[in-house]
Amino acid sequence: MTRLSTRAIALALLSLAIIALIAGVAVSNERPPVAQAPSIPNTTDTATGERVQTQSHTSAQQTYIVTASPAAALNTTTLSRYGAVGTRVDAAIELTTRPSNKTTIENISWVSDVRPVIRAHTAETPGSSNGSSLGVSKIHEKGITGDGVRVGVIDVGFEPTNPTIRDNVVDTRSFTNSETPKRHGTSVAEIITQTAPESDLYLASVTNGIQTEAAFGYLQDQNVDIIVSSTGFLSPNDDGDHFLTDDVISARQDGILFVNSAGNLGQTHWEGEFRSTDGDDKHEWTQSGDERNCLPNCQTEYGGELDVYIRWGSENDNSRYRAVLYNPVADQIIARTNTQRATESNRFAALVTDIETQPVSLIIQHTAGPADDTIEVSVNSKTLSGMERNVPESSLVAPADVPETFSIAAYEVSASRVAPYSSRGPTDTGQQGIDVTGYTNIGVENGLYGVTPFRFSGTSASAPYVGGVAALVEQADGGNPSPATLATTLRSASDDIRVPGDDTVSGSGVVNAVDAVDAV
Repeated sequence: MTRLSTRAIALALLSLAIIALIAGVAVSNERPPVAQAPSIPNTTDTATGERVQTQSHTSAQQTYIVTASPAAALNTTTLSRYGAVGTRVDAAIELTTRPSNKTTIENISWVSDVRPVIRAHTAETPGSSNGSSLGVSKIHEKGITGDGVRVGVIDVGFEPTNPTIRDNVVDTRSFTNSETPKRHGTSVAEIITQTAPESDLYLASVTNGIQTEAAFGYLQDQNVDIIVSSTGFLSPNDDGDHFLTDDVISARQDGILFVNSAGNLGQTHWEGEFRSTDGDDKHEWTQSGDERNCLPNCQTEYGGELDVYIRWGSENDNSRYRAVLYNPVADQIIARTNTQRATESNRFAALVTDIETQPVSLIIQHTAGPADDTIEVSVNSKTLSGMERNVPESSLVAPADVPETFSIAAYEVSASRVAPYSSRGPTDTGQQGIDVTGYTNIGVENGLYGVTPFRFSGTSASAPYVGGVAALVEQADGGNPSPATLATTLRSASDDIRVPGDDTVSGSGVVNAVDAVDAV
C-alpha cells in the first residue's frame, strides 16, 4: 500500500476544518456604512476569547508535527523528554509540548521541520428543509441494503455503541487523545446506516492532518470499499495538490471510492487580487474602495466562534497578510492575528477566536513584502450565515479539490435547490470540482443533540447519503465494481437540476438512488 511522500509528510500539520452556517440575530440600527478601515497598529496577536491560537511562547502546551530526515532517525525517546508523543506516520509524529521548547527541538540534528497543528471542526449546518425521505425504501424492499459492503468513515469522533449504528460497527480506531464531541461523526455514520442499513462500518477518529493520513492507511488495511468523510482543510490551495493528495490517489488505486463533502463556504468565501488603491495596505473588497466586509451583513450583529483563514502566494513568497475583526460602531478592534504559516504551495494566516455579540467587520491588512498576491479568504463558523462581500466560486475545501475525490454538494429538498452555503467549483486548476449533489437536512435519531429527530444538515449530511447510495450500488453490482465504475453510475443516474449538463455548482445533479441501482 502506498504511504506518504516526504512532501506530504511535511504538510501533515494542516488541521481539519469544516464549516456550519446559521443566521445571526440582534439587529443594530447604529451601524455605519461600510467604508474605510481604521488605523491598525502592527502588534502581536490578540483576541477576545479562549479559542485564539497563536505561536507565542507561553507556558500552555501546544501540539506540533515533528518531521525527521531520514525517517529512520526519528527517536521517540528523545522527543518524549519534551512532552507527549502521539500519532506517527512514517517520518512525522505528533508532539505536545510547551512552545518554549520549539527552538530546542528544531535544533535536534535529525529534525527537519516542526509545525503546529490546529484542532478539527465539525460541519453540521442546522436547517429546515425536509430531507427525511431519502428515496431508498423501494431499494431496501428488493433486498438491496448494502449487505457485505465495507464503508470506512473518517470524522472527529463517534459513539460506536449508539443504538443507531452499533449493529453496523465492525471496528473502530482513534488516532487522537483529544476528547472530541461524538455527535457529528455518529450522525454521519447514522445517515449511512439509514441509506445502507446492512453495510459494515469502520470508524476512524481524527482531529488533525497527520491523523487523517493515518486513518487512510488504517481503512485501506481493512479493505474497505468506500470511505466517507465530512471533514476538510482550509489551509492548502484548492488546486488538488497538497498533503492528502497521495492518500486519496492511493485509496483509489486500492479500489476504494473516496466520498468527501464539498464544504459549506458558498457564502463565506472571497477570492481575488489584493487591492489597495489608496496605499494604506487595507484590502478593498469592491471597486468603490470598501475596506470593511460585514459579518454576516451590515444590519445584523454576530457573536460566537469564528475562524478566518487567508491564503496567498507560495511558501517562498515574503508577502504577509493578516485578518482583523473590527467593531465599526464602537470603533474598536475585536481581534487580529500575525500568525503566519505555510504549505508547500502557499502561505496562510489563521485567526481562531470567540467574540461577544456585536457589529463585526472583517478587514484584511497587508503587513510585509509585495502586495501583489491573489488572496483567498474563508470565514468559518457554526452560527454565521454569510458575509456581505463574497465570491462563491472556487470555494471547495481540501481534499474535495483532488480529482480522484468524489465531491458532494448539498441539496435542500423543500426548497428544490442547491443549498446556498454549499461550496462549489471550479478548482484553482480549472477542474469542475463538484461531482454530484446529495440530500441534506436529514433527520437523525441518535439523541446526541438533545432533540429527536435532529435535522442534520450541511454537506456533512449529503456526503454520507451519497456514500450510502454508493454502498447500495456496490451490492447490486455484485462484481466488486471499481471506483471509476461506481462514480460513473452515480453521475449518470443523477437528476440534472440546473442548466443541461454538468456544472460547478451541482456536478451531474442530485443522486437518484433508485435509478443508480436500476442502472446496475
